[in-house]
Amino acid sequence: MSPVFFIKRPVFAMVIAILTVILGFVSVSILPIEEYPNVTPPTVSVTSNYTGANAYNVEESVTRPIEDQLNGVQGMIYIESSSTSAGESNINVYFEPGYDLDIAAVDVQNKVELAKPSLPEEVSKQGVSVDKKSPSIVVLVTLTGNENHTDAFLSNYININILDEIKRIPGVGKAINMGEKKYAMRIWLDPDKMNSMAMTPMEVIAAVQSQNKQASLGKIGAVPGYKDQQITYTLTADGRLKSVQEFGYIVLRHNPDGSLVYLKDISDIELGAEKYDWNALLNGKPAGLIAIYQLAGSNALEIKDNVIQKMEQLKERFPEGIEYKTPYDTTRYVDVAIDPIKIS
Repeated sequence: MSPVFFIKRPVFAMVIAILTVILGFVSVSILPIEEYPNVTPPTVSVTSNYTGANAYNVEESVTRPIEDQLNGVQGMIYIESSSTSAGESNINVYFEPGYDLDIAAVDVQNKVELAKPSLPEEVSKQGVSVDKKSPSIVVLVTLTGNENHTDAFLSNYININILDEIKRIPGVGKAINMGEKKYAMRIWLDPDKMNSMAMTPMEVIAAVQSQNKQASLGKIGAVPGYKDQQITYTLTADGRLKSVQEFGYIVLRHNPDGSLVYLKDISDIELGAEKYDWNALLNGKPAGLIAIYQLAGSNALEIKDNVIQKMEQLKERFPEGIEYKTPYDTTRYVDVAIDPIKIS
């Protein structure tokens, strides 16, 4: 359209200019703010863990069966997978740009369900997680304490008191405890003692599983019963073992002379971490580490501000000596980049 058209019609030109300004104000309030433009294809990640397996076993027993089912899912471009010697399997499924991420996650979940019967029992028990994945981390939050707070304590404190609160913040696509070290009962078997008793690790595992479980004992006086029965008693009993001493008295074998072989006779038992694959440190001190990912289309600055606000609220309940920091924050770059165009 020729400039002469607008010169001869100044009122029309002013109306267009005013509408453009109004649309600009509206767009500033609703458009997402990110460190980089969202040009990556929608991604869904499938993660699982095969405890004790090496990378080859994970690839053959877990990653490949899931990949076989995922191959050809609606809207998929390609699949990227990795299997580690820590027993972890991670599969990323990339979809065509613009494909609905919610539908993609449902389609992937359905395919994973088809693959579950062919997975090892240990993997199925722990579960296979399917998540809508964001390409970048918005902010890292660390939790540090004094000499009385170990990395396992900090990690478990994050899992119990912080992680779920962070996940509920609007716009957070994923929050991961990067230095996760769940408490677990560690049983260190002595190979020499086991060899002298002709005992295998599978016997030990079977004994622990059979003597450390929660059983349903039933009820006394439940229907059908006596005609005049008016009281019903629910039976309860200690099932799961809770202390190192209780685990030590797990019976492994009955000898012909009537003596018993206990778990403590062939092993060292301690309360430790479930995994030792990760170590989170801040300035050389043990730390808990939370990685917070952005959900596609959300506002990174709002996520960061809401995370800080939530941590300030949770800080009031922290044990003495524990504090949080944000050593990695990608929104600082965004803040500086948009500072010249901020509307005062």
